[in-house]
Amino acid sequence: MRSRHTRQAVAILIAAVVTVSVVGCAPAPIQLTERDDGTSQTLNKSQEIRITLESNPSTGYSWQVFQAPDPVLEQIGGAVYQAPTGTAPAVGAPGTETFTFKAVQSGTATLGLGYSRPWESVAPTRTFTVTVTVR
Repeated sequence: MRSRHTRQAVAILIAAVVTVSVVGCAPAPIQLTERDDGTSQTLNKSQEIRITLESNPSTGYSWQVFQAPDPVLEQIGGAVYQAPTGTAPAVGAPGTETFTFKAVQSGTATLGLGYSRPWESVAPTRTFTVTVTVR
């Protein structure tokens, strides 16, 4: 009876170690900013890509995905706005918006973001594109 419990405990311990090892080996996210506009990036499956761009929502402008990289990348949540940091941020000062995508399928796709007022039917005032290859 005791040896069966010992074997079960060892099996559980091995499973836990394997799980921690696999999770700990996830590739680090790729961080991009406006200076990476027009570049090509290579990701491994399950790797994330984070794009952080200057934004000022007090003007009505925000970044929107206009060219989705389906099915190569999957967007994780919505854009996350970060207000300017400092001792006394000025009202209306620009902050940043960060988009996170996860590589889900092998292939190559172009991801495009545009800076615009969502309610206007005009071309974005700024764009950001990146070609992503998932291996």
